[in-house]
This record gives sequence, structure tokens and C-alpha cells, in this order.
Amino acid sequence: MPEPITTSGLGGFAFFGAVLVSLFPGVDAGVVLAAFGGAVLFVATSPELGGWAKLLYLIVSLIAGCMAAPFAAALLGLLLFGQVSVDKPVGALIAATIAVKLLLWLIRRADDPAAWLDLLRGRKQ
Repeated sequence: MPEPITTSGLGGFAFFGAVLVSLFPGVDAGVVLAAFGGAVLFVATSPELGGWAKLLYLIVSLIAGCMAAPFAAALLGLLLFGQVSVDKPVGALIAATIAVKLLLWLIRRADDPAAWLDLLRGRKQ
């Protein structure tokens, strides 16, 4: 079990990094912080990962959340039938949380092309 001071120090350092990135012009601070929150949520719910893997997935998830924020917000707005206006930070949170899981699932599915055909035909595996 990691020491609480080390874990909180690392979390504070990562949060400070996310805040620092949001100071660049053209970068939405809300999107960066929401993507960081989604990345932390993804890493926290993945106990099977090692320390370095968690750090790398945190970075990848943060970047994916920032990049896919407009798409995820628009998709969520469509799913809610346009009744609610969804802002980019909400999209960043959702995108950062599910982006890496979705990519890993797609990679596992790519190992067996016949499974894709079964999925497209509507057959269960």
C-alpha cells in the first residue's frame, strides 16, 4: 500500500500540471480540469494496472479527453434529444473516462476479425 503522503503529493503535482497547461492561450481550463478528473476516475477504477501503466494511461486519457471533448459533448447532446445544452467540460469528463477502455476493447476485438463479422451480423459470441 502506498504511503498517503506520496499518493497525495503525486496527485497534487498532477493537478498542478493540469492547471499549468490550462494557462496556455486557447486552452479551455474547464476542459483540461474535467479531462484530468475523468482520467483520474479511469485510473482509480483500474486496479489491475501497474504503477507505470497507470501513469501512462492517465496521460493518454487526459489527452484523449481534451481532444474528444467537443465530440463527446455533441454526442451526449444528441442522446438527450437536444433538451439540454452540454458544455465541453462535461464532454471532456466523459471522453477521458471511457476513451482508453474503448480503445483497449477495440484492440482486443481486432485480434479476431471473424468476431467483427459476427457482431455485424447480429450473432452473439
